Amino acid sequence: MRCQYTSRDIGFFCILLCLFLIASCTSLRTSPKISDVSPISIYVSTSGNDKWSGLLPAPNPSNDDGPFATLARAREEIRKRKKFGVKAPFVVQAREGKYRLGVPLTFTSIDSGTEECPTVFQAYENEKPILTGTFPIGGFQASGGKIYKTSLIRILPSSQTFKQLFSDGKRQILARHPNYDPTNPIAG
Repeated sequence: MRCQYTSRDIGFFCILLCLFLIASCTSLRTSPKISDVSPISIYVSTSGNDKWSGLLPAPNPSNDDGPFATLARAREEIRKRKKFGVKAPFVVQAREGKYRLGVPLTFTSIDSGTEECPTVFQAYENEKPILTGTFPIGGFQASGGKIYKTSLIRILPSSQTFKQLFSDGKRQILARHPNYDPTNPIAG
């Protein structure tokens, strides 16, 4: 038995094939891609609270939800969501203010995004957040001549030390015994 196809059969087959390819391409184009998923915005503010959701840019009127208080908490929230399988871009938006980091804010490969799902830490709109490892010290009292003293017991945790002191933006000489070494201003 021999099969014969007429030009009409071949034409009909070509039309069916074209329709199938068009339908396939259309369904591929309209299927949602990860990059088409809206990013998850997480907000951080100096008026925030790390027990809140972090999904609002400012505290709500009842003051029981709003932004996180720390970037570390925002990082942990993203880690938690990724662990539970959330595949979406993340945007952490820090509101204006001074964020004092008592410990370094570290990122590892776990915190990395991908080309399709980037993880971005940025300032909120036109605001200018400041990240600093400094903390204010007050309560200085004159102790003779150009020497001032204060207690750090309530300010500095016992596990932390500091190596630099600034006053009005200028590095100050820390107390040394027996003498100060100007060639080594931090430790000498």
